[in-house]
Amino acid sequence: MNTSDSKERIFPDVLRTGGAATNRKTVKVVCHEHKFVYAAVPKVATRSILAGLGSQDFETEQHRMSISELFETGTIDNDYTLFSFVRNPWSRIRSTYTNKLLSENPLVEQQILRFYPGLEKGMEFKDFLEYVTYAEGGGDVLGDRHWVSQYLQLELPQDRLDNVQLHIGRLENLQADFDNIIEQLGLDPIALETLNSRHGFEDSAKKIDYLSSHRQHFDDEMVGWVADRYERDIATFDYSF
Repeated sequence: MNTSDSKERIFPDVLRTGGAATNRKTVKVVCHEHKFVYAAVPKVATRSILAGLGSQDFETEQHRMSISELFETGTIDNDYTLFSFVRNPWSRIRSTYTNKLLSENPLVEQQILRFYPGLEKGMEFKDFLEYVTYAEGGGDVLGDRHWVSQYLQLELPQDRLDNVQLHIGRLENLQADFDNIIEQLGLDPIALETLNSRHGFEDSAKKIDYLSSHRQHFDDEMVGWVADRYERDIATFDYSF
């Protein structure tokens, strides 16, 4: 997907605000000086992008609200350009499992596990994936933002569809797509470092292969579960296993 594509091509028919109380209040970085918003999608290079933007000499502010609320509160208007990044759904859910269910961070228990009976630290990946696919707490209405569908977290209000620019990059092409977006914003280049929340900054020899490294963790049944659970993400962002 080319980040310069129009939002109509990127989101053929899904940039509509739904009625469900979906967990979409992810971090939004707003820069009033350059009139842009970075909408973070959890498990999609958020730490690297936040660090890159935070290293610059322009001021930003962070909000944890939906894109719709940014407009409703008057925080931004149609003159602001929005951008975000998406990730292969199979890779993203595997990363969620690794960083949350295998984590020793006590905040995981406080912020996630205690709200979702049936999830346990250290549980098998297949059991976690079955929960996300079939349990109420794994769905898009009640699910945690780390496994809520990506397209829902990037919804534009219906009345903004024809007036707001939204650029989408892919984690699998992170730096090149980020360069493209930054250039369109009229900013100087920003080099992103690879930051893994479990292992810290990594050198280039240890970077994750986002195109294929997830595949070894799925059997045929699990591949099908993700295909069903994240059907809209797969179709919207043109991903395959």
